[in-house]
Amino acid sequence: MKVLSFIQHLTAINLLQSLEVLQLDTPPYVKVGQGYTMNCYFDLEGESLYSIKWFRDTEEIFSYIATLSDTGVSTVATSVPGVYIESTNVLPESQSTIVFGNSSFLSTGLYQCEVNGDGPRFLSHSDTKKITVAETPSSAPEIQGLPAIFGPGDFLDLNCSIYNTSEPII
Repeated sequence: MKVLSFIQHLTAINLLQSLEVLQLDTPPYVKVGQGYTMNCYFDLEGESLYSIKWFRDTEEIFSYIATLSDTGVSTVATSVPGVYIESTNVLPESQSTIVFGNSSFLSTGLYQCEVNGDGPRFLSHSDTKKITVAETPSSAPEIQGLPAIFGPGDFLDLNCSIYNTSEPII
């Protein structure tokens, strides 16, 4: 009976341990033509790393497959529109970094970092963040409807407009 209880206890501990993406750092907005960096921090929690994969929407843009020599094998997508990877860096025990250059409106999307453990459990965890590439306004905002004279308590009906932007300003 004690052996069965011990095995159940070990199984419960085993289920609590799993790899986890701790944090995905991405800028929420990027200016057209600007570069940006994304960092994926993870904790293997005793697991061995099998792979790290990055996606923009549903397309894989980078993968790293761990090897016994700890050098790993990396693959960078070169034909995904809007994705211009300048460099990558992987610390197999804790982090993956991608540096992007020359963003365009096509760079906008959901970026996902997926970390996969090796056998026998082959655990997987991921995090996703949205990046929006935007054009900054070419002129200052225009406020329309402002009366020449108004005082405290007056209700005003104003319109603030910004021209030549890619995203609505709320």
